[in-house]
Amino acid sequence: MEQKSILIVEDEQIAAIDLKEIILSLGYRVTGIAGSGERAIQMADENTPDIILMDIHLSGKLSGIEAAQEILTRHAVPIIYVTAFADPELVERAKRTRPYGYIIKPYDERTLRTDIEIALYKFALDQNFQKEYANLESWVQKRTGELAEANEAFRKSEARWELTFDAVPDMIAIIDSQFRIVQVNKAMADRLGVSKEEAIGLTCYEVVHHTKTPVAICPHQLLIHDGRSHSADIHEDNLNGDFSLTVSPIHDASGAVIGSVHVLRDITERKRAEDALALASKKLSLLSSITRHDMLNQLTALKTYIELSRGEPDLDALAKYMRTEEVIAENLERQIKFTREYQDLGITSPVWQSIHASINKAVASLLLRNVTVKQDFPDCEIFADLLFEKVFFNLIDNALRYGGDGLTRISVTLQESENGLNISVGDDGAGISQEDKKRLFQRGFGHHTGLGLFLSREILAITGITITETGEPGKGARFEMVVPKGAWRKVPAAVRE
Repeated sequence: MEQKSILIVEDEQIAAIDLKEIILSLGYRVTGIAGSGERAIQMADENTPDIILMDIHLSGKLSGIEAAQEILTRHAVPIIYVTAFADPELVERAKRTRPYGYIIKPYDERTLRTDIEIALYKFALDQNFQKEYANLESWVQKRTGELAEANEAFRKSEARWELTFDAVPDMIAIIDSQFRIVQVNKAMADRLGVSKEEAIGLTCYEVVHHTKTPVAICPHQLLIHDGRSHSADIHEDNLNGDFSLTVSPIHDASGAVIGSVHVLRDITERKRAEDALALASKKLSLLSSITRHDMLNQLTALKTYIELSRGEPDLDALAKYMRTEEVIAENLERQIKFTREYQDLGITSPVWQSIHASINKAVASLLLRNVTVKQDFPDCEIFADLLFEKVFFNLIDNALRYGGDGLTRISVTLQESENGLNISVGDDGAGISQEDKKRLFQRGFGHHTGLGLFLSREILAITGITITETGEPGKGARFEMVVPKGAWRKVPAAVRE
């Protein structure tokens, strides 16, 4: 790591030399020693150090504080004052230069090391903050500039201004310094559940947060206090979603802040997708761990029976061992096939998918014999993992395998409820016994692979969809899926056509 450089400003030669030796022993590089404020300015200009140790009382016309003020107008460098004086008036004057430390003589090596390291650390943080702030300020200025340009154009045509303002999909509100709403666009009014005219004059905390005072961390309140723009990602229950919020100041002719422009962008779907992807990754890791554990157990058993088979003189016992080995091999084959089923689980973000299209794809890949699949309902889209269509495949395939000879019809129906959307997949087959219902969705349960219904439950759970079996034994199976609010939507007629 490159050595940090330090400029020493000290007019007492012996003290300066002692300080230099300490600094060198601490592993820093000394760019020079200045005995006056004027010389300190000159040396900082010639070779700006990483940090300056500045004595306040210096020979010459300039004090250390005055020299620091001049240096800071030219260079971004942290300054630590080193002085034998600590009277309140002097400290107050020094504070105006925003020093990174104030060391009282006499000092020890440990104190000096600590103050230098802390100063360098804080300075690095400040520099990073200034860069981020500059980027944010540039972005805000750009957005503010765009809004200003738009406002200028709107003044030429009030009708055009209203049309454009209301056409923006982001929610926009103009709020004065007293937290009163001056104007909102249509997107904001619709989300608040009021008309644009009704919103005007209401306080933002009253209409958005349903409180009588501003919330604890209010970006608008911060803006009124410091006159700066602020951005944050927030969750608001009363607006039923997650949002990216930006507040930008509005100034009057004198430059005073008189309000702000609030821009809310709905990131609910993006946040939901990110959360679902993280959950899917966790589930995939769990499934891989479980499958690996099961396969290792099977392999251990297989090795045991192979060892028992070696040199077994009894042919009947040997045949029994071989049959057991075949069963274990079949179990391993099923587990390997299952890994192909879930290998794509959660590798991409959930998307909106048509229920009709998902059912049709499942039906197209199955041999229905004389069984009909009925889906008489307006199409809807579900926010789910890309393997969503696999759920319908597994449910229909399950009915075809175990519905019995009396199975003739599989019906899919939709029912909107206060909890969301209920999707029912029922048949007129043999149904499922009460005993089997208890373990129906457990991994490994079943006559075939015991994995289809387990995988279906995992696919649905990624976006909060639940599944249960509610059929009556002897009268058909019925699987009920509940899609939470916000994870389903109706498909417009124009799209369906």
